[in-house]
Amino acid sequence: MLNEHIEEGMSVQPRLYELGYLLAPLIASESTSEEVARIKKILGDNIQSEGLPTMQRLAYTISKHIGSNRHEFDDAYFGWIKFETTPEQLSSIKNELEKLEMIVRYLLIKTEIIKTNLERASHDVATEDDVPVSEKIVDEHTQESVDTPSTDTVVASEILDAPEDIAVKESDRNAQLDKEIDDLLERGV
Repeated sequence: MLNEHIEEGMSVQPRLYELGYLLAPLIASESTSEEVARIKKILGDNIQSEGLPTMQRLAYTISKHIGSNRHEFDDAYFGWIKFETTPEQLSSIKNELEKLEMIVRYLLIKTEIIKTNLERASHDVATEDDVPVSEKIVDEHTQESVDTPSTDTVVASEILDAPEDIAVKESDRNAQLDKEIDDLLERGV
């Protein structure tokens, strides 16, 4: 909920948000940085990280009025920016983003910062800063090899091993059912 009730005198802690956006392909690729600069100006000084826009094929055609013309896009530049702001500022940020004609679509979501288990490891092991949840998920699924075991990789391997555990439990259950059926058949039920 964007509009939160806040008691007078209480300060609101900034939260981490992520803006995913599609820029119209009418922009030359070398000019996307100018459009990104406009977006960053709206978001303020608390930018945490970003993914520069790259041309992507869209899943479906999107129509948008730019100026007095209606355009249909099958491709667009996709980019994202993670930033901190207070919930009260979201309304004005959304209003300003709506004014940028070259943004075909955008999605603004609240995310959270979590402490990775690498931060809790000994000082001999390299540590990471706070990592947004969405980045942690991507990291767990893209790691090819890990030199230093961490709880993150153990958790990922536990998840990957879960189907085997389920299969073992299921085979035990099936064996038990088979035994019970045999017992019933022997008794003539």
